[in-house]
Amino acid sequence: MNTYYTEGFSAPAANQGQTVAISFGLDVEAEVIVVRRHDASDNTTIYTAYADGDPDASWEPWNSAPKLGQELGPCVIAEDDAA
Repeated sequence: MNTYYTEGFSAPAANQGQTVAISFGLDVEAEVIVVRRHDASDNTTIYTAYADGDPDASWEPWNSAPKLGQELGPCVIAEDDAA
């Protein structure tokens, strides 16, 4: 399973306050978008990596979901960012 580093995760307004919160992080060096799905009903978090579907677009996941490329599969987040 691949490990990625992000500066943190952001969620579009439409994704905030949901039982299953979906937020997005970007690993700039790997050019990978990490989708974090946190289910508040059972307190589980799943991370899935995707190729950046539009690398030339500005990174503004707080406004809208970024375009995702090919799914790369489940992943983990570097320890210093996982908290």
